[in-house]
Formats: sequence, structure tokens, C-alpha cells
Amino acid sequence: MRLVLVVMTIACAAGAAPELPGSVKHELDRLYPGWSPVRIAPQVAAWFADYRLPYAPDRIAADFDGDGRTDYAVRVQSAGRAVAIAFLDRDGKFQAHVLSTDAPDSFTYLLLYRRGDKDFDFTKLKPFRHAHDAIGVMYFDKTPLTFRYVAGKFQKMLSPSDEELEQ
Repeated sequence: MRLVLVVMTIACAAGAAPELPGSVKHELDRLYPGWSPVRIAPQVAAWFADYRLPYAPDRIAADFDGDGRTDYAVRVQSAGRAVAIAFLDRDGKFQAHVLSTDAPDSFTYLLLYRRGDKDFDFTKLKPFRHAHDAIGVMYFDKTPLTFRYVAGKFQKMLSPSDEELEQ
């Protein structure tokens, strides 16, 4: 399967990847002792640089729950697994939500869907717009996932590519 990169209406302003706050790093240390950043394929890093995305393939700062505070999503490696985690700001303390746990793959990365971006719900077979910023976990060899914060938790949705829908 060839790598399919989906470009949403993402702000492509130049900017450095977000630095994780100390309290997020502390939570990562507590939950995943010895964690490290995931390895990112040079091709994915180059794509992010070419599109001048204001976040990194392994970390995003955005407002996932719509409360006006900056939340974070990260992919880290721990105990031989790659874990995608969202950290919601709760008055300076961060609440962790594990989104996915997978075998490490340098072609897997995070993608930001901005509030208001158009998307499609393949369960309900209806288009919709994101009510808050949302997180995509994009895979090379399987269907990507989208995580939206709805009714107090992250809801997982499949995000098939056009190629997969044609099969």
C-alpha cells in the first residue's frame, strides 16, 4: 500500500513544534517511566516541513475539549510500544487520555483537525464539521483514526482514505 497523506484545512503558518509543559512531562514520567519520543521517518518530517505545519508529527497543542485552554496530544514510545495520548488541561493539571497503543512505526504520525474543519462520519454516513480541535492518528499500513472529544470522553472514528473506499 502506498502512503496516502491527507491534508485537511490546517493552518500552515510557520512555527516551531509545541514544547510540552513540565506537568505533561511529569505525567508521562509517572504513567510511562523511561518514555522517549517516537522515531519519525525522514519523509514524514520533510512533509511537515514542506507544509510548514505549526506542530510536530509526534506532538500537537490545541483545544480538544473546547474550554479555551491549551491541551496536548503526543506519541511516545514506552516498553516497546508507541502510545498516542491526549492531555486535557484541568486548571494547570493535565488529565491523560490514552488514544491508541501500537507497535512502533516511524511512518505513523499525529494530524490536527481544526474546529470547523469538514469531515465525514463513516458510521452514520454523514458529513459533519468538527466542534472542537480533533486528533488524527495516521498510519501507513492501516486505516487512520480520528479522535474527537464528545460528552466527556474521546470518541474514536475510522477515517478511511479515498483509496480504501474504492476497494
